[in-house]
Amino acid sequence: MASSSALLTALFLSHLPTLSLSAPESIQCPSAWFPSSSPIRLITLPPSKINDGYCDCPLDGADETTTGACSGSNLWAGVGSFKDNFDSSVKYFVCPQQPSLQLAYSRVDDGICDCCDGADETSGTCQDNCDEVLAAERAARAKVKADYEIGSKIRYDSIAQYINWMGEMKVQLELKEMKLTELEGERSGLDEEMKEAKIEFVQNRVRVVMSHMMTKIDSVTSLIGVNREGVSEHMSVDDLSSFIILLCMLSGEGSNDHVVNGRCVPFDRASIDIGIMWSDDVDGDGLPKFEYMNLESDESVLQYAEKIIALVKGKDTEEWSKNKTTNGKKSRDYDDDDMNRDFLADEDLDDIEPDDVSESQKDEEKEVENGPSVDEMVDSRLKSLHLSRIRGLFKEQADMLLKLTPPAVEEEPEEGDEAASTDETEDEEPAPAFDPAAMNMAKSAINKRLSSIRRGEASAKFAARHIISLMRNRPVSTHSIPNDMHLLALRMIHHSQIRAEDIAEAIYTTSTTFRSDLDADPATCPATSPWSSMCPPKVYTGFPPESITNAATRLCNERADAMSGVCTAQENLDVNDFPTTINEGYYNYYSPKERGESDEITEAFSRTTSLLNMPYKLSSVMFTTGKLDKQIGDIKTEIDKLQRDMGGDDANKFGFEGELFILRDTCHSVESGKYVYEVCIFGEATQRDIGQKQGGTNLGRWQTMQMGDDGVRTLKWTDGTKCWNGPQRSAEVVVTCGGSETKLLTADEPETCRYVFTMESPIGCDGFFKANNLL
Repeated sequence: MASSSALLTALFLSHLPTLSLSAPESIQCPSAWFPSSSPIRLITLPPSKINDGYCDCPLDGADETTTGACSGSNLWAGVGSFKDNFDSSVKYFVCPQQPSLQLAYSRVDDGICDCCDGADETSGTCQDNCDEVLAAERAARAKVKADYEIGSKIRYDSIAQYINWMGEMKVQLELKEMKLTELEGERSGLDEEMKEAKIEFVQNRVRVVMSHMMTKIDSVTSLIGVNREGVSEHMSVDDLSSFIILLCMLSGEGSNDHVVNGRCVPFDRASIDIGIMWSDDVDGDGLPKFEYMNLESDESVLQYAEKIIALVKGKDTEEWSKNKTTNGKKSRDYDDDDMNRDFLADEDLDDIEPDDVSESQKDEEKEVENGPSVDEMVDSRLKSLHLSRIRGLFKEQADMLLKLTPPAVEEEPEEGDEAASTDETEDEEPAPAFDPAAMNMAKSAINKRLSSIRRGEASAKFAARHIISLMRNRPVSTHSIPNDMHLLALRMIHHSQIRAEDIAEAIYTTSTTFRSDLDADPATCPATSPWSSMCPPKVYTGFPPESITNAATRLCNERADAMSGVCTAQENLDVNDFPTTINEGYYNYYSPKERGESDEITEAFSRTTSLLNMPYKLSSVMFTTGKLDKQIGDIKTEIDKLQRDMGGDDANKFGFEGELFILRDTCHSVESGKYVYEVCIFGEATQRDIGQKQGGTNLGRWQTMQMGDDGVRTLKWTDGTKCWNGPQRSAEVVVTCGGSETKLLTADEPETCRYVFTMESPIGCDGFFKANNLL
């Protein structure tokens, strides 16, 4: 049985004219399969290319007389009546009434009417509909011309506006840059004046701080027992270190402002006062590094001045609150004379006499190498504090109280309930009255005090770690400045801002002159008051001064009713023992209080407080400098904005001749399918569901406008949201002339996550469009 293709072939051949069955011979024919710039030429075809189903002779179809491969439809045997007049130099057939319609010769006499009057088909079967066709073409051409005239005018006006705008922007930019140069010149002239004012401020401040250790005793130095020779007879260096750590604990408990990210703010400020600059770096043992300010080095003085200025302006804690680590300077090894040279290089301070440092005190200040770890030393320091042990007792009792819960409320039996007899009820003791609300209020008070204690402990640990570093690395020399631990303790008293009563408690419980608990057996519970070392206040050879003994007397009177001898938390604590209120002094814990204006400590430091304020000269220079810096900053911001508006580094921001100026920051949208697509010039391209007002999928951010050699403009957006398992989304808009209005016409996604839009806009109405469409 013959195949269907064979039958079709036989049927097809039966309608052909009789053909010679002899083997085909080579033929020649004109070919047009060449670039438009090449002339038509004759080609020779071998027998193998005759009737092979491929049209090699498109002008006359001589190679495919039996296959019809050269015809548009039916069997095409050449150009019919045009064959005789065929001109090989003409590559196209032009419709007489449609000059713009050029047909390849393979479309002549192919059975399809391409010309409106049928001039391409000699069979005469085509109707003449040129009136209708040409009328529509004329209308379309007229619309294109009208759109071009309107759009080109708008485009021209926009370019003119752009040129004027750009000129004005350049003038503004030049004026701003001239003003900036003027301000920066004025600002640089203040640099030397600022430097001199800062150095003078630091030198004067050092003199004021150091005046505390002059041989003449005053109300400040007497607080820590410094005698007329500048030596403390009643507080050793070890006592002073414990005193400083305790002040950090008390000030931390007394105020949130005195602890920032675990740092003891008074300790930082006291260190700055005496010229110690701590670094966030640590040494090999994990101890913080430090260095002393060097008055002979302008760099060191200016670095120190910045810290002092921040302290005076109350901005020293801002950097600490950011909790970021910076690279500090490495600590140095000092020889015997380094301390004196670094801190007291100014010849005006030569009248300050050094204190006498005994050999035993030198040995006391040195840390034993290869001893306990830093954490162990910190813990030891805290445990040695008498008040720290008192806090521990309160914490133990508070921990047990907080674990207690109110008893469950039993339901009253209903009438007639025989579960319990009347006799049994009479024998039972009445249930204790219990107020759950009172328990909650007491727990709240306990938690607040525990929070204060923990804050104070964190502050004390910070101070202990730094004190250990200072004790280990500070130089020991008879030529050193009057004992820096004395100075640090004095400035700690000032910056701690706690009242005289709490200062008195710190002195009496850290000075070995008064402490009565040094030899106490920790396994026994003494029957004496926890403040036996202070109450009643004792005085040895004028120490402590009257202001401290008076404060201690007031404190002892306040705590006369304290629970004497309590040294362990309550055993077998029952919910019925829960206190209804937590008063001051509960389990010997008293909260530190801030000092007031009339406090003895405030009065003692009143003279130096005013001297440590910012001097007028420096304040004036800083004010002028700050004002100029703000003006410079503002004008730089204005310059940056002008440059961004003008295009910045993108010279092509506004496109060819600045034509995008008319479209700057505008958005255009089109609906397609179930989505709305929006493109914003200099902004983003977005895809949203119809009805969705915000959000959507980011198709990319504005990148640039490109123009091809044919004048076609393409706007591009890139780096949009990444497709699932695909590339980042991108979008491009092909622009053509569109008259007076800019609008998106179509949206398509020819490739995965690549979106292509068409747009009509006046910016496309230029000379390229006119040449390609109107001439």
